[in-house]
Amino acid sequence: MKNILFIVLSTFLILSCGNPKTAVEDKFAEVMAVHDSIMPWMDKMHELANRLEEKHNMLDSTMTRERENCLMTRSKLQEAGEKMMNWMAEFKPENYEDDKAKLIIYLDEQKELISQIGLEMKSAMDKAIENVGDVEEEQPGHE
Repeated sequence: MKNILFIVLSTFLILSCGNPKTAVEDKFAEVMAVHDSIMPWMDKMHELANRLEEKHNMLDSTMTRERENCLMTRSKLQEAGEKMMNWMAEFKPENYEDDKAKLIIYLDEQKELISQIGLEMKSAMDKAIENVGDVEEEQPGHE
């Protein structure tokens, strides 16, 4: 009886844990979904940074506060973009291929990290849009 109970419980535990490969694939897909959702923002951030620089250069030198705001906002855009680029360069799930448990923990940590970078990117873009307007508002040929 004890043996049967042990076998039933063992089978249940094995089945409830699921396929480790599928769990890793699911976690990897979650990380990449976050990455893929924010990566397109990089072009917009670059355009906003250019607009901020143009605005800064056009402002009268006596408009110190506005000029500083342009520089600070541009710097936030650049920092967020650099964080994204650094994350992509440092994302190395292959370093954990031999230990699925550590790989899942790594992917959870990376999902949190790339999500935080996304929040920083969004915040920097929102501040820039307040300052220079949204780059998507302009239509070519409609001035």
